[in-house]
Amino acid sequence: MATDANADLRLESLAPPRAHAYVASLNTVSGDELAALMRLVVHARIADSAAVVSTCSRVEVYAARELDSLRLAAGFRHLQGLDAIEHLAAVAAGAESIVVGETDVLAQVRAAFGAATGDLRQFGDVAVAAAREARAHVDFTAPDAGRQLDLALALAAAGTPESVTIVGTGAMARHLARRSQEIGVGRVSVCGRHSRRAASLAGELGVEHVSVEALPRAGAGACLILAFKGVPSASLRKAIVAAARCAGLVVDLTMPSFEWPAETAAVIDLEALSQRSHEQPEDLRLREELRAIAVDAVRRKHQDSLTDGAALAVDLYRHIEQLRVAEVLRAQTHCDEDRELADRVSKAIVKKLFHTYGKALRASDDPSLIEMTRQFFLEAAG
Repeated sequence: MATDANADLRLESLAPPRAHAYVASLNTVSGDELAALMRLVVHARIADSAAVVSTCSRVEVYAARELDSLRLAAGFRHLQGLDAIEHLAAVAAGAESIVVGETDVLAQVRAAFGAATGDLRQFGDVAVAAAREARAHVDFTAPDAGRQLDLALALAAAGTPESVTIVGTGAMARHLARRSQEIGVGRVSVCGRHSRRAASLAGELGVEHVSVEALPRAGAGACLILAFKGVPSASLRKAIVAAARCAGLVVDLTMPSFEWPAETAAVIDLEALSQRSHEQPEDLRLREELRAIAVDAVRRKHQDSLTDGAALAVDLYRHIEQLRVAEVLRAQTHCDEDRELADRVSKAIVKKLFHTYGKALRASDDPSLIEMTRQFFLEAAG
């Protein structure tokens, strides 16, 4: 990716409609819906040279122009202009991850924009630079995705299991195996449809390798974790179902979630983990802090490229936005209403109220008007 200095060069060109984001949550989609959604994503990546960031619970498509195929598709939320850049910066900072602040997502974003050029490359460069700034200013120990095991055990009100069996051989499985070792699990084993790959991972980590045929025995009384992508083979699916019947706990990190028979042990899926991670007060504080710093960094870079009147408009909007966010957080402490809904509605109201005044300020070259506005709205507010 480009350096922080390069990220400042042409941010003004990213004003609407040069930056677009299409965000889809995967927590509630069925297998057929996911297949249709992913076909649209693949088409956008190939036909429109879009950048795609895919995590365990979301898929996000970024482009330098509007994509009608996604704008009109069910399941996608469309962001554009600074909203799109700010969202990507928050994602790259780890503010939107199930494990807040996790380290892998920044590398995923960089990889997604690695082959991008022109405005799209600039889009990614600015967001990554802002995300790095946010991570550098927030005081926390950056975890990896293996901390999903901690969330699952807390959600199940379970202590450290004696045995963990992980089905999968990718980066997620590696993180989960290492985390299992860190928290003192006595026996850790990995299983995968490709036996050689699973054996290699087990050897690298110093854990046991379990064949697909032996999975039901290895899963007996264990914490069984599904950490693979794609559709399992028929033999692996059969072994997983058999292992789940006698497991102590099942943690399903697949998307869409595995279809479990009624007699399966307690199952914790991504939707439950996501809800849990967004209910923890300390995690909420870290998310808001990461998001706020990332958004502020994007807006500062944008403001540096503007005229005096336009810069004041951005400054004034930032002040109003800070007041709005503070009120949403304050209201959340007094009621149990949906915070995301309150956030979206109040943000839309602020934008509509500010639009006319902001447009006039951006177009103004009258020093007296600019100074009067600054004194009345910003300096008077302290």
